[in-house]
Amino acid sequence: MNLIIWLSPTILLALAVMSGRIHISYSALIGLLAAILVGFGFGNLNYDFTRIVESILRGGWIGIIILPYIMGGILFWNLALPNQSDLKNLNTANIPKHEEVLNHRRLLFTACFFVGPFAESATGFGVGILGTILLIKHLPISKSSLMIFGLLSQTLIPWGGMGSGTLVSSAYAKLPVTLLTMHTFPIITILMIVWLLLFWVTAYRTDIKVSYREHLYELIWMLSGLIFLYASTYLLGPETAMLAAYGIFIVLRFLLLSKLSREVVINRLDQYLPFILVVSCLIVSRIIPQLKFYLINVIKLSPYPDLPSLSPLFHAGILLLFSTFILSVVRKQASGFVSMIGESWNTGKVAIITIFIFSMMAEVLNNSGISSLIATDLFKIFGTYAVVITPVISAFLGLLMNSGNAPNGLFMASQVSIATQLHLNVYSIAAIQHVAASSVGIFSPVRLVIVSQLTQGYSDVRSVKRLLFPFLILFLMIVIIFLVVLIQ
Repeated sequence: MNLIIWLSPTILLALAVMSGRIHISYSALIGLLAAILVGFGFGNLNYDFTRIVESILRGGWIGIIILPYIMGGILFWNLALPNQSDLKNLNTANIPKHEEVLNHRRLLFTACFFVGPFAESATGFGVGILGTILLIKHLPISKSSLMIFGLLSQTLIPWGGMGSGTLVSSAYAKLPVTLLTMHTFPIITILMIVWLLLFWVTAYRTDIKVSYREHLYELIWMLSGLIFLYASTYLLGPETAMLAAYGIFIVLRFLLLSKLSREVVINRLDQYLPFILVVSCLIVSRIIPQLKFYLINVIKLSPYPDLPSLSPLFHAGILLLFSTFILSVVRKQASGFVSMIGESWNTGKVAIITIFIFSMMAEVLNNSGISSLIATDLFKIFGTYAVVITPVISAFLGLLMNSGNAPNGLFMASQVSIATQLHLNVYSIAAIQHVAASSVGIFSPVRLVIVSQLTQGYSDVRSVKRLLFPFLILFLMIVIIFLVVLIQ
């Protein structure tokens, strides 16, 4: 009975979202209020009004750290990069012209596995779907296939929105963000092979068939990108790793596969100069030890020792905000900068507000002792396999809410607590929990609505669901297998 009470904030939150009548922000607020009541009445740490206020402030601090990533990414993406027609022309030009089917196949692969994740990393909020579909919607493929190709842009969500979701998860787990991200790579690599299989199946159904050699090339490109992303994450952290790694890979494919003149290549690259400069600055600030130390410590705000600190001169999101303002001045658009901020806020406000509320809810559950009580009861009921149950529940909530922030906020602390009790690798367990909650978003009904709107493929939603369902089951099986192996 106690376990039901302790889980009631999560249950109420899920029911509110499932009703379809309550906005996600209000659903999160319901969960927060329920968590406060449960923590106040059933916590085990003498939870009082003072600690409630402290928990809310701690959650707000996590939100403050994440906010610049979201706003900076959206602002800079909209201002710095070429317009959509230029982007389409650039990437269409990347493809060899001597064989039409091969041209289409290589454009599809680049859009799904490089441009889409790159756009999602820069901004989040499904922008990767938009970028992918804009590049390939002119190809002779069915709407159902177009929808699946659009969803394939969402395969590297741990790096989406400049790694903001991973930063939140690391705060919940009380683990260093780079180490947490590095431990996601084994399961991410397996899942990327699954997504590549989905790409192959969809391309085959679309009659864009190529030789086995081209399939091998696609596998090599994808794995090479992951290796480069691994190195970039180790050197730079998850905030800018994909921008650096996949930015280079997109340019590399462009140079290797295109037959444009030198003048055209220089002209195209010049359009991306603002982005190249900013990413270069981010890379330099993270690979020169003395500069990194100075930028981190000259101004460092750390009100809570166990939560991430804020170093404004080192924060990638703040740098993007500053760079956007400078770019608007250079382009004589400074007068419209305030309106651009307003537009960016309208784009990202739901995600920002819910991150704040979910972070507060997570801190309430953690500081009141509810998370540890849930972990203890799950351990009593399921024993060693308690560590397997939580990610599966988190995947369900992540699928429902189109975000890993809520389930990670609700269960990450419990999962870490269970892993600690079992003397397991806490980093690996937390990493799988994070991937289960966030990467399942590719199957989210919300993202399915987005792609159906962009493609006008409303009548094809059911057929897309049928094709995706076996891959959802495979996703869950992989998560469970990884966890079972870890606890053996």
